[in-house]
Amino acid sequence: MHASWDHTVDEHRAVQREAIAATAWALAQEHGPFAITMSQVAEAAGVSRPTLYKYFPDVESMLTAHHRKHVEAHVAELASIVNGPGKPGERLDRLVVAYAEICHHRARHGSAEIDRLVHSPFELDAAESQLVDLFARAIREADKGRRELAPPALAAFAVRALAAAADVPRTKVLAVARLVLEALR
Repeated sequence: MHASWDHTVDEHRAVQREAIAATAWALAQEHGPFAITMSQVAEAAGVSRPTLYKYFPDVESMLTAHHRKHVEAHVAELASIVNGPGKPGERLDRLVVAYAEICHHRARHGSAEIDRLVHSPFELDAAESQLVDLFARAIREADKGRRELAPPALAAFAVRALAAAADVPRTKVLAVARLVLEALR
């Protein structure tokens, strides 16, 4: 196959894979992750069952793939804040607020069944490690080394404390972010 054809085929496969995973996620949100079948996903996605099995061995892998893509998008969004314009302190403020918003949104738009299914310890550890690294970098750049605790310890505290934004009303998310920022200062 010509190189440009390979590229086009790979793009098609990636788009197809994402569409199937998104369809499975939508069905799982509507019916619960254990109530959907491969046949239902194939029909809803508009593909045959053999095509579906080329991409995923089971529903759980579809849900995990969709969730992983979602997490990667959030990490990229947060990284763009850390790498973005502005003074280091301003970037840290934006990072804390953005992550509080993500935590709050996640709690409102997920389900406990799906969370248990897609949040393996490995997945959680990897995502949290990326978040802690981003926060540590932002703290280090904003602080210039004047803290009693090392930036990674402060970053781990911030990530876990901001998770509390999941449990507060929408009107209090910014208050959670401010509390964390105050503690970091």
